[in-house]
Amino acid sequence: MNEEANIRFFNMLKAAPDLERFWDVKEGVAKMKSIQLELARNKDHHLLMFFCSVWYGTDAFKFDLVKAMKHLEAHEIKIVRRWMLEPFFPSDWGV
Repeated sequence: MNEEANIRFFNMLKAAPDLERFWDVKEGVAKMKSIQLELARNKDHHLLMFFCSVWYGTDAFKFDLVKAMKHLEAHEIKIVRRWMLEPFFPSDWGV
């Protein structure tokens, strides 16, 4: 794990408090079973797909930027936009 990117990720996550339940901040891990269950229930959970894609550094979560922009709220778009200005990836897997 990239420690600086990990810190940035959890700071970014604070802007989306509804998603904090999908990560264990103390342990620095994603709660994959919870994420999978949520995405199975709600295939249009674009912000969660975005966070997962950043966390793992892959497109395995099928985050579609154009589709997401049609559905995300203004404050959620701001999260994505800020990340795009200075992208980072906590996981070394995607680097």
